[in-house]
Amino acid sequence: MMGFGKKKVMLTFDDGFKYAGEILEVLKKHRVKATFFVCGQWMEGHGEEYRDIFREKHEIGNHGYSHVRMEELSDEEALDEIDRVQRLSRELVGVGARWFRFPYGRKDKRLCRLVRRRRMRTVGWTIDTKDWEGISGERIAGTVMENVTNGAVILMHTLGEHTAEALDMMIPELKKRGYKMITMSQLARDPVLYVRLRRQKVIV
Repeated sequence: MMGFGKKKVMLTFDDGFKYAGEILEVLKKHRVKATFFVCGQWMEGHGEEYRDIFREKHEIGNHGYSHVRMEELSDEEALDEIDRVQRLSRELVGVGARWFRFPYGRKDKRLCRLVRRRRMRTVGWTIDTKDWEGISGERIAGTVMENVTNGAVILMHTLGEHTAEALDMMIPELKKRGYKMITMSQLARDPVLYVRLRRQKVIV
């Protein structure tokens, strides 16, 4: 049982695999699950790293194949960005993603309709850690702790040099404040938070 009364946050990670191993170790250490939105161009040649995410029972998300600004693409091109990742995921772990995050967070109604056509939902974020800028672990963790609320979707990157360090600091503090860290699909089973994020257009 998820417990609808408990405070929950979603740790989410975008892009590739540069520091994914370190991040997975910290998540395992603290017994926390997260959602990883991976680009197809990084999945090719890194199948074992992708399988590691799946084997550790984290959720996989679709981040498009080539991290392009999808609003500049035709419908056919945009669907190809989505479909190529789904095919790769099925080849590697046997299932596709249920959730999609647009590169750079740039989307419009047309693109969101295309995602729904593929039976997925679009996910944004409520806290941007800007960890990809190379800032310190202390600053990343500080941004989260200063802004966290029930239902927060926290954006981080597997390319962040100090992201694993930040996680090691913030996870115990989040737990101390009564937060449970869950995946996007676990969130969908909490009708109150799910509807709230839909209304906020964090989930479309």
